[in-house]
Amino acid sequence: MSATREAFITLVEETYFGSVVRGDVDAVIDCFTSDAVITIRHGDEAPRYFYGTPSGNQLHLSEFYKHLLGQFEPWFGDYRHYYDPEAHTGASRFQVRLTPRPDRPDVTAQHLFNCNFFELAGDKIREMLIYYSNPGAATQAATGYPGV
Repeated sequence: MSATREAFITLVEETYFGSVVRGDVDAVIDCFTSDAVITIRHGDEAPRYFYGTPSGNQLHLSEFYKHLLGQFEPWFGDYRHYYDPEAHTGASRFQVRLTPRPDRPDVTAQHLFNCNFFELAGDKIREMLIYYSNPGAATQAATGYPGV
């Protein structure tokens, strides 16, 4: 990746989150290295992991996005970005609104407060750690992802 804050912001807001909003799972996965790892943390719950190259019972990165986009129409905004070009790391604070898809009346709308930490390799995400707060659903995971 170009060692600029602007390139980091473009990767995060336009390439990554933009692809999530458009529902383009292939484009989302293309934002990651083949050996990428996503870790999702919520309070004291056990972390959830997704892998670019899963083995055994591990889940592929795409499983998270297929589930998310099968349940919700997401919105991301109010970003604040921090980037360290020498370490190839960054963090982004932002808000998330998850609106149930019209064909999912059983799903509840959610408003989250997230902070994602990124480790980059070139112009791809190698590791992404997601921390989120979901004050409207204290006992439910952000996406209702199974196995939490």
